[in-house]
Amino acid sequence: MNPKYHIKNNIGIVSIGNDCNSKDINTIVTPLLQDETLKGLVINLAEMIWIDSSTIGVIVDAFLELKKQQKLLLLCQLNEKVHNTFKLIRLDTTIGIYETERKAIAHIELKSK
Repeated sequence: MNPKYHIKNNIGIVSIGNDCNSKDINTIVTPLLQDETLKGLVINLAEMIWIDSSTIGVIVDAFLELKKQQKLLLLCQLNEKVHNTFKLIRLDTTIGIYETERKAIAHIELKSK
């Protein structure tokens, strides 16, 4: 599954499959970072079985760019293995991780008011 995205209430939602590589993800995420109308970005990792360092790099770069714009990047629906990877490198203390896409969206909506 290639990364897919849609916009909901001016929030970009990107769904990443396990067969996506960092280049595929970057191709979807980069234009979203330049969209001034977006309140934030949610990356849904439900289909991701494992995550590599280049994909983490794309996520961190997007997080830092949105932080400069005073916007949020949140992750959701991480399986245990992917979540443990974020814990191991301590990104779980920097990037918000939510159980569901709906909770992540609600958090961005609350913070952007």
